[in-house]
Amino acid sequence: MKAVLVLPTYKESDNVQTMLRALLSLEPELRVLVVDDNSPEGTGDIVDALSRCQHRISLLRWPGKLGLGSAYRDGFRHAVKQMGADLILQMDCDHTHDPREIPKCLEAVKSADLVIGSRYVMGGRTEGWPWSRKLMSRTLNLAGAILARFWVRDCSSGFRCYRRAALERIRFDETESVGYAFQIEMALRCIACGLRVAEIPITFRERRHGNSKISRAIMLEAAWLLLKLGKVIAVSGKGGISFEEAPR
Repeated sequence: MKAVLVLPTYKESDNVQTMLRALLSLEPELRVLVVDDNSPEGTGDIVDALSRCQHRISLLRWPGKLGLGSAYRDGFRHAVKQMGADLILQMDCDHTHDPREIPKCLEAVKSADLVIGSRYVMGGRTEGWPWSRKLMSRTLNLAGAILARFWVRDCSSGFRCYRRAALERIRFDETESVGYAFQIEMALRCIACGLRVAEIPITFRERRHGNSKISRAIMLEAAWLLLKLGKVIAVSGKGGISFEEAPR
């Protein structure tokens, strides 16, 4: 099955070359689609140069900064329609996710529709985070589990693999989230459709170069998504969400 990894970038010139080198060294081979959000310091130029001598690297370039959700929507669409991907992976470019976890993810997706690399299942962990950020992340994921009444332990994780059929079934083009709430919205849509969701343990390491893209506005967007979801469930009186009730 053809696997394509969608790699969103913004100001990742210090990381993108080493990340692409690590990805291209993996077995089995996969294609990498970089979606650059108009990085002002040349990330897109670096990827463009590399793609000219390595056919497994492709580049989508935005004329302006549109956000993580838009990057993933366009990347998924391109991977499916233009590259013929059967499996669509995603991860961060800043080495917070380890490319060596990808083979384990590809093995797990043989019996699932979505595989999430989880920090909060047995064997998963975070390294280099202050306690305040750990608390914020744990609280966000616990709120998602309680409000949606499902027990995916790490619904905000950005390390994932989808089957093509899963993306098509959940109508990912209709998602609206801009920032990291996109990860939560996608997980909720998969669960609402009754798809098989599996979690595998990963180690999440704080980035070595550059600054984190997580802002207060991004966290507020994620919190608002969960509050909206909780209201839908309270009004419906159901024990969980249906596909029609999933946030759009």
